Amino acid sequence: MKTHRTVPVVTYETAAEAVAVGIREAERRGVKAVVTVVDPGLLPLALGRADGSPPHSLETSRRKAMIAASMRRPTATIPPELIIPLEHGSGGLITSIQGGVPLTFDGSCVAGLGVAGGTPEQDAGIARAILIAIGADDVSESTNYEGGTVSKRHIADVLADPTHEEDEAGVFGSTRYNR
Repeated sequence: MKTHRTVPVVTYETAAEAVAVGIREAERRGVKAVVTVVDPGLLPLALGRADGSPPHSLETSRRKAMIAASMRRPTATIPPELIIPLEHGSGGLITSIQGGVPLTFDGSCVAGLGVAGGTPEQDAGIARAILIAIGADDVSESTNYEGGTVSKRHIADVLADPTHEEDEAGVFGSTRYNR
C-alpha cells in the first residue's frame, strides 16, 4: 500500500513570469487585466493586477485559475450540461468563462492560470499567449482568438529576452522562454 503521492507544482519563478508576461500581453492588447496562478491544491502562487483593472476581475481571475487547476482543463471546455450543477455544488465557484487554462508541462498539470479583465475572447487569447511564451503545453480551448494567431514577432514584443525556435509554419509555438 502506498502511503503518499507526489504532486508536481509549478515553481514560483515560472508562476511569477506567467503573471508578468500576461500583464504585458494584456497591456499590448489594450486590456487592463488581472492574472492569477494557483497550485494544484488551489492555493495562490502569483497574482498581478494592472492599474485600472476592473475590481471584479480579481475574483474572476482567481476562479478561472482554480477551475483550470482542479479540473485540469480550460474553463471554456466544461460541458454546458454540467455548468449549473457544478456551480450549485461548489457554492458558485465554478465558471465556464474563457480565460482559465491549466499550466501543463510535458503533459503534467502543475497549476491553474486565470486571466480576467477583457472580453472572454481577449482573456483566452492572453492566456494562450502566456502558455506559449513560458513553454507550457498549449491546452487552450480554441485557436480562434481576437487578434488572430500568435506570431513570433507578437510574443517577442511581450518578452524581455526570448529565445526563438521557429517551426515550419513560422509560429511561435515552439519558442521557450529563457528562464
